This record gives sequence, structure tokens and C-alpha cells, in this order.
Amino acid sequence: MQHRSTLRPVAIATLALLLSACGGGDDDDAGKPEDARPQDARTFTADATATTFAAMTAQAGDTVDMSTTSR
Repeated sequence: MQHRSTLRPVAIATLALLLSACGGGDDDDAGKPEDARPQDARTFTADATATTFAAMTAQAGDTVDMSTTSR
């Protein structure tokens, strides 16, 4: 039983150190917006007519008819 009693303070100290390293502090950048990135200004639109395949037909036993779902 001696092993268990010496392991507990070590575990508590380790967890306390990990918890204290998690955060806090004085962050001067807090609240400032991020720099603009090129991908922030891009817009992407999908062209539903550009598919190269027909809608899947329902097979016997299917629970969802894929040909009736919207894209």
C-alpha cells in the first residue's frame, strides 16, 4: 500500500502543473481581429448542372430513394 500513497501526491502535482500551464496570463492580442486571409474573400458556388452522371436509381430494399433527394 505504500506505493499508492506516494503516487497520489505526484499525480496531484502533475495535474496541478498541467492545469496551471493551460491558460491565463496577459495576452495583448486578445480582442483584436485576425489578419485578413485570401480565402476569407473568396466565394464558391456549386453548379448543379455540371454533374457528369445521372441520379442514382432506387434498388429494391433501399430505405431512401436517392433520385428524389435535392442537391
